[in-house]
Amino acid sequence: STGDGQMLKGYLDDGSGITEEKLETLFGETRSPLLRQKMDGLGRAFSYLASEGTELADWSLSLSASLEQVFASAWREVAVQQAENLLERTLLERYGIAQVSAMNPGSLKVWSLEEQVPLFELLAPLPERLGVTLLPSLIMRPEYSVSGVFFQTDSKFYNCQLCPKKECPNPVSYT
Repeated sequence: STGDGQMLKGYLDDGSGITEEKLETLFGETRSPLLRQKMDGLGRAFSYLASEGTELADWSLSLSASLEQVFASAWREVAVQQAENLLERTLLERYGIAQVSAMNPGSLKVWSLEEQVPLFELLAPLPERLGVTLLPSLIMRPEYSVSGVFFQTDSKFYNCQLCPKKECPNPVSYT
């Protein structure tokens, strides 16, 4: 929780990054070849989890007016985006890394949503401490939560670069 009352919750793994053993467990031969390719020889990787937090989610669910729910949904989305941005900035500053990219299970076919399971195992016990649960459907609660891996990179990579959707509600500029 930040001083201004905005709830931002997130976690980066310990400073050692993901070890080769953990990496093999998480991204073995049957796992995401794209993530392996993007990370090849570039150094460290850091698992992460960012969430709006249970307080904001519970508050938004208590609203009854439709317009209030629309505004709350937008605020929830911004909260998790800010948490993820804060985690990235912290990682860059704390470990002196010039640039990182991130990938998230389920955002591309090459890293399926089923890979949330080993990622949550790697992150344990942090999801529980942050109040984030992985449902049998592999969706996280609170809904506005994101998990993934930040990895050191020479050139910025966005999941969106490989997305086949023509119409995107959140386009990313690649420049």
